[in-house]
Amino acid sequence: MTTTPTIARTRVAGVVLGAVLLALMVVFAVVLPRIDSGAEELSGADGVAALPDELPGGLRALDLGVEAPEGQDPAQAEELTQRQTELQESAGERLGEVFDAPAEVRIYADEALQRQAAVAVVGVPAGLFIPGALPVDPALLDLARSSTELERVGDAVCQLTYGQNVPAGQPVPEDDPAGVTCQLGAEGTTYWIQGGGITAEEAVAVLDDLAGSED
Repeated sequence: MTTTPTIARTRVAGVVLGAVLLALMVVFAVVLPRIDSGAEELSGADGVAALPDELPGGLRALDLGVEAPEGQDPAQAEELTQRQTELQESAGERLGEVFDAPAEVRIYADEALQRQAAVAVVGVPAGLFIPGALPVDPALLDLARSSTELERVGDAVCQLTYGQNVPAGQPVPEDDPAGVTCQLGAEGTTYWIQGGGITAEEAVAVLDDLAGSED
């Protein structure tokens, strides 16, 4: 049974997810082409399918509600839930305006709020994906691993973000990235995810599932 995140943990998550949504707007504004005719060519009332309540890996949409701990005012939980809904609706509306195409955005987290993700679907073909930094060979910077790496994972392209650079000559830790941003294009639609506490493979599995559900 899926439980509802508590209000205390959601306060912390709100800060993180707010930054995620800001990054979402920057990435889409830079890497996606503007296509004026895209909306008319897509099916469905809004052109893209509504994002699900839950994603693979136990991620649940925060707009479904958060739980106030015992002794705290339930109105605070309602306020936080409304805030998450406003953030994702605003992002979706802005993406739709910028690209003149249908767009959906939704914010997810697991019950402990240790694994979080913002997901966007926009009815335009996927464009160039270089979020944040050019993919320079780390050896040219005297590094064993850069703090960001660009990789292809399945049919998607992902940026992996680590806590810091690893200097040349030092062993590269076998750690998961602190954050991942992945983009997948399918059937004239762009699927995008940015999250923390998830691997690139898990992020791409979400995108593959979303793209497959709209075939």
